[in-house]
Amino acid sequence: MSEYSVRLTTATDALFIAELSRLPHVAGQLNPVEESDVVAALLQAPKISLVITSNQRAVAHVLSELQEGWYLGIRFLAVAHERQGIGKFTLDWILHDAFVTRGLHRVALEVPTNNVAARALYERCGMLYEGTQRDGMRDVRTGAFRDLANYAILRSEWKS
Repeated sequence: MSEYSVRLTTATDALFIAELSRLPHVAGQLNPVEESDVVAALLQAPKISLVITSNQRAVAHVLSELQEGWYLGIRFLAVAHERQGIGKFTLDWILHDAFVTRGLHRVALEVPTNNVAARALYERCGMLYEGTQRDGMRDVRTGAFRDLANYAILRSEWKS
């Protein structure tokens, strides 16, 4: 049995998610969020916001968006502690939920091209690199634009 579990995000998780977005290894990859942004996002369908826990403590957050009942776009995936298997557990859980539980056709995400560790994880989980969006992200802290790598996997490609 895994040491991690998954639950729906609640408003009480807003502070954890805001703090998570400011951790050094996350802040360089994703724009920071405020607690009020998290609470507002929880009210927007068809977003799916999940918290991954270990020993009842939040260790990761993932925000995805279900589109037209066939496609899941992962918008935000961040872990509190790197290289502990949290990201792998989270992505494996998302893919199983998407393809087995929901019967979806495609799961996709974007990641800054310089995030080598995340890109390697996505590829280990079977996602395929589909190309680069030049200047696909603007860092709100610095104003700098960054390239994003597109990754996706189809249900027919996924190995449970």
